Amino acid sequence: MHIIHYPHPTLRHKSKPLRRVDADLHRIVREMFDLMHEAEGIGLAANQVDLPWRLFVAEAKSERDAAGEEIVFINPVLSR
Repeated sequence: MHIIHYPHPTLRHKSKPLRRVDADLHRIVREMFDLMHEAEGIGLAANQVDLPWRLFVAEAKSERDAAGEEIVFINPVLSR
């Protein structure tokens, strides 16, 4: 798994909703968190690692050097 950078065409594809949460998804999410930490990021979307799903991971921190809470968003919906 590696991070895809703009202007890669994968980043323009519409993501699909996830239909089930299983052991494979748990493994993928763990890999996404590991990759995000290696890149010193605060969030990573599935399409940034060439996965076609509506999923992203993030880490919420209250202080710059503090350990944060890892959060997984599955099938998020934006609303006003």
